[in-house]
Amino acid sequence: MTGTVRSCMAQQRAGSPTMSGCRASETAGDSLGDEAVRSLLAGFIPLIHASEIAIWVKDPGADQLVVLFDTAGPDGDLELKVTQALSVGIVSQVYCEQTSFVDHGLWRSKKHSSLVDQALHQLTQNEMCVPFQLAGHQFGVMSAVQLTDLKHEAPTRWGFDEQDLKTLELAAQALGQAMERALLAKQQARGIQTVPARQPESG
Repeated sequence: MTGTVRSCMAQQRAGSPTMSGCRASETAGDSLGDEAVRSLLAGFIPLIHASEIAIWVKDPGADQLVVLFDTAGPDGDLELKVTQALSVGIVSQVYCEQTSFVDHGLWRSKKHSSLVDQALHQLTQNEMCVPFQLAGHQFGVMSAVQLTDLKHEAPTRWGFDEQDLKTLELAAQALGQAMERALLAKQQARGIQTVPARQPESG
């Protein structure tokens, strides 16, 4: 899976104009910086009482989503390691329907897929997801979860509410705009570098 995403990122660097999850990956990784992305996401965790926030993108080689960024970073269990089929789970539903989802904590949603929890030996108590766009194009999904496991402290409040959902939507918008501005700055810098120096006119 990692090879697939990395390969697609390399193809985008070679000049493919297609807007896809891989092109957005290049934007985040090369222009804004991986750590800057994770830092922005981490800043929203206490605001929404979450354990982790992640960005899922479409795998260009299969009908599944892959975690591109997670607040736990590359040393965690999710980033570029976990996939989920587009046919199951809340994250996939949000990606396919482009509508937000929030679990208020009154009961555990039946739409939740237990495959990731089983693989990581954790229990997702509550989840909310919002569509994530880049430059007006579908990019993926931003998800926030409250977990019960040995790695995370219990949240200050269980369950998400509508204000938490609005905050996550704000996070997705802010990060998308930051990525777009970083890409624009990089493109402008490349343009300046490629313009030949003007020769003085002979008099």
